[in-house]
Amino acid sequence: MADRRVDPLERQSELLLLLLASDHALTRAQIVEQVHGYPEDPESARRQFERDKQSLLDQGVPLRVLEHPDEWRYAISADDFYLPRLELSFEEQLAFDLALAAVRVGEAGPEAGLLHKLGAELDPAAEVLVAVPDERGLAQLHEALRRDGAARFRYHDVERDLDVWAVRFLNSHWYVAGFDHARGGRRVFRVDRIQGEVEVVRPGTVRVPDDFDAEATITDQLGLPGDEPAEAEVWVDALHAAAVAAALGARATSQAQPDGSVIVRFPVSHRGAFRSWLFGLLDHARVVGPPELRDDVVAWLREMVAP
Repeated sequence: MADRRVDPLERQSELLLLLLASDHALTRAQIVEQVHGYPEDPESARRQFERDKQSLLDQGVPLRVLEHPDEWRYAISADDFYLPRLELSFEEQLAFDLALAAVRVGEAGPEAGLLHKLGAELDPAAEVLVAVPDERGLAQLHEALRRDGAARFRYHDVERDLDVWAVRFLNSHWYVAGFDHARGGRRVFRVDRIQGEVEVVRPGTVRVPDDFDAEATITDQLGLPGDEPAEAEVWVDALHAAAVAAALGARATSQAQPDGSVIVRFPVSHRGAFRSWLFGLLDHARVVGPPELRDDVVAWLREMVAP
């Protein structure tokens, strides 16, 4: 995934977020696939990961190395990493978290950051350890989750009223999952695609269903209800073939090609989630069939670039 030069602190921060957000231990191959900045050469990626792992351990991060028959796996427990609940207000908790992490959110300086909005007095010369993208509405989504509430926002030009059940970081993006009252069903939204502001509504009214699995729901968006089911047929180049086949798992069948690429076939019942998954692979994948699914993707792309 080394498509651009990534600062070591940025890469290690992304590694930390990935392991904190995961409900299960991850292999080195899974980590290298999902975290930006690792070399494409497997041996170079292994050495870089070992340096990142040691850096986190040296900083006191409780990274656990778990032995498995096939490959070592890595995990960070939120219970081990975070302090006990302090019963702070949302504003206090946000200020505390940001101050501890010394994170600058977005491209602007500290004077335009969240701490300034909370009235904090900041030293302009204070060292910033890492800068991360400013995802609009992320703080409000976390607040809705913490307060057992819902979030109101605009997505794909539709007003959404979402009971917030989970907010997760996956493959360099933040996602929010829950029950969408606008569509009458369970949905997953990518936070950076939310339009405008996010409003926290109905605190104390939301209960997460017992059968809700955040990890499975957010990583398996293709199976969400919403559209006429279809069996997608997608060509994936040799660079991403193994990772895509492994991620799709048992629900997909794979047909290896002579050049190392693969054609994967799997059921899709949510066209929006399918497009997000497909475009996440950029030019490394293309729809082969069925014709109606390919036409749907082409029509959506034409609509996006139309004047």
